[in-house]
Amino acid sequence: MKNNTWMIKTLALTGTIILWLPLAAPLAFGAASALSRQRLLIDYLMPAELFPLAAVGGILLLMAAWLAHDRLKLVGWSLAAALAALITSLVIASASGLANGSNESPAWMAVVLACLAVYTAGLAAAGVGGILLVNDLLRGKGQLA
Repeated sequence: MKNNTWMIKTLALTGTIILWLPLAAPLAFGAASALSRQRLLIDYLMPAELFPLAAVGGILLLMAAWLAHDRLKLVGWSLAAALAALITSLVIASASGLANGSNESPAWMAVVLACLAVYTAGLAAAGVGGILLVNDLLRGKGQLA
């Protein structure tokens, strides 16, 4: 595996970039809206809407961490927490009636938004783990088996 370090570095870098896209997109579009309309509008649901992109990046990053034997716990647990929070928010929104509009309870909305905040924080933590993994790999600190 020592002669395949370029593959692991590529997986780690690509996965990290793809994982950060759902987090950076709302900020970029919000900045664009602030410049064009003089009003800051940020879509806080966009990271959840771009879950397929985050899933691809997370899988690539998890594979790189596993192959490098480095930052696996940080990346793995962060992605697991993010996925659990996203599924929980979807289940609560469906069961409470928020998803179809039959219930507009602020309490249930707060719970769903808290779950989405945990999802976003989990993605950010995995993204930080990806940055640390890329840094370790570029400096030669990873244990490439």
